Amino acid sequence: MAPFWVQIHELPMRMQTREIAEMIAGPFGVVEKVDMGEKGFSMGKYLWVRITLDITQPLSQGRAIRMGGLKTGWVDFHYKRLLRQVRS
Repeated sequence: MAPFWVQIHELPMRMQTREIAEMIAGPFGVVEKVDMGEKGFSMGKYLWVRITLDITQPLSQGRAIRMGGLKTGWVDFHYKRLLRQVRS
């Protein structure tokens, strides 16, 4: 297990809350912190979440989420300070 800061991209601003972050990231590991403003939501292009992950398992690139009603969307995960391995 290792802690990582993860950016959740493509999440509408109205959904950038602590509860939504825990719902999205929780299935992948232990959510330790969600970087939020004092009012309990974020207003940026992405949401920061600190999560402890099992590094023996493949890292998720994102996931499908319900965005309200029957509409679903995809959110991307970007891992801070994680080198991308490129194979040729």
